[in-house]
Amino acid sequence: MACGTVKAELQYLKKLPLYKLEKPFQLFVPVDPDAADQRSTNIEFEAREQIFEDVRGRENEFSLASHGFQFAVQPTSLSVHDFSDRGIIESRYFEEVKETLRNIDGGYDQVFFFDFRVSLNSSPKSLHH
Repeated sequence: MACGTVKAELQYLKKLPLYKLEKPFQLFVPVDPDAADQRSTNIEFEAREQIFEDVRGRENEFSLASHGFQFAVQPTSLSVHDFSDRGIIESRYFEEVKETLRNIDGGYDQVFFFDFRVSLNSSPKSLHH
């Protein structure tokens, strides 16, 4: 069922002058106690309200080239149980996603995954990318 227009607050990376000197970073490992720089991050966020519009039924109106995103339904060879195994996700599912992206808008030579989450509400045979 369509949910209409929704306002939500999102956290965005704050544009700091520091980022002209160094890239934003966040460490997920302990900092060596002897390290000169004891920071585990230099990231700061700021809240901004955004409006989200339900686009169901209009998915084909959006393209990666024009809008920065697009919708695709791509079957996967993985079973529901496979999505509980990080190794299977990284080896098999990531390859499926890479192949899908290689065929969108002329394709992409390189695809990098920096994070992923498994949604328990996703359909195992038709995940959205």
